[in-house]
Amino acid sequence: MFGKQFWDYSMFRITYKNRISLV
Repeated sequence: MFGKQFWDYSMFRITYKNRISLV
């Protein structure tokens, strides 16, 4: 469960940074 949360958090940060970069 911890691994999944860490993965989801990592993906969230990546997508968040990408959206900021696009904007």
